[in-house]
Amino acid sequence: MHLDKDPNHPFIARYAALKAIYEKSGASSFAEFSMSFLRSFPNVRTTIAGTSKVENLQALLEADRNAKPMDPCLVAEINALHAATA
Repeated sequence: MHLDKDPNHPFIARYAALKAIYEKSGASSFAEFSMSFLRSFPNVRTTIAGTSKVENLQALLEADRNAKPMDPCLVAEINALHAATA
């Protein structure tokens, strides 16, 4: 069965939960949301993102410039989601 055809598939359910957190975050893009999550960990000094498209690299760089540490409550929600599905 194809993932997008089964709304009960664990990956789809996890994506839906993460999307709800993204929508609460106020981030302008999923890239900014991701960078904000990473910025929430003071010991993280470097992130590595890969892409084969220049426009994606530009979007990542823009997201990095705009990202601020995420609200701790949202970080806790993401961590709980990860723990529940790990």
